[in-house]
Amino acid sequence: MSRLFTALPIPLLASLRRVTLALRQADSRLRLESPERWHLTLNFLGEVAAERVPDLIRLLREATQEVESLTFNLQGLGAFPEIRRPRVLWVGTGGDDGLRALQQSLQRAVQSAGLPASEGFVPHLTLARVRHLPNGGIAELLTHHAETLFGNIRINEVFLYESNLHEPGQPYRVRARFPLRIEADPGSRGAFRAE
Repeated sequence: MSRLFTALPIPLLASLRRVTLALRQADSRLRLESPERWHLTLNFLGEVAAERVPDLIRLLREATQEVESLTFNLQGLGAFPEIRRPRVLWVGTGGDDGLRALQQSLQRAVQSAGLPASEGFVPHLTLARVRHLPNGGIAELLTHHAETLFGNIRINEVFLYESNLHEPGQPYRVRARFPLRIEADPGSRGAFRAE
C-alpha cells in the first residue's frame, strides 16, 4: 500500500521564506513545513494498493494531456480550522480558476480508478502546524497578511507523490509526473516559474 496524493510543487519564494521567519519569530513552538516539501495538494488519495497504481497513473496522464499550463497567485495567510485556534497555518491562492478546473479533472480520473473523491477542495500551501495554543502574535500576523500577495506561480507539471508517515519531515517521493501543455513561451520550461 502507498499513501498517495496529486500536487503541484511550490518554488522556494523569498516572500514565503520571509513570512515563515515571521511566523517562527511570533511563536518558536510552531512546526514549520520544510521548503523542500512545499506543495499544493490537489487530490488526497490515501492508501492505494500497489496493483492499482499503474491504472491510476494512466488515468491521471490522460486527464492532464490536454490541460494547458496554468498561472495563479499565492495570496493571503489563513488557518484551519480558524485563526483563533489554528492547527494548520497556510498561504491561500487567488486567480485560481484553472487550478480548480485541473483539480476537478484529476478528481474524475481518481474516481474512474475506483478511488474515493476528495471533498471540499481548498487550495492552500501549508507553512506550519500548531500543536499548542499559540500566542496572540500568530493571529495578529495572519490578520495582517490576510490579503498579501506572495507571488505569481506558473505550473507546467502535476506530480503524483507518495508520503511515508514513518518518515516525517522527509521529502515526498515522486511516483509520476504529468506535464501540462505549454503554449509557445520560451520562459515557461520546467515544473514551475515564479513571476
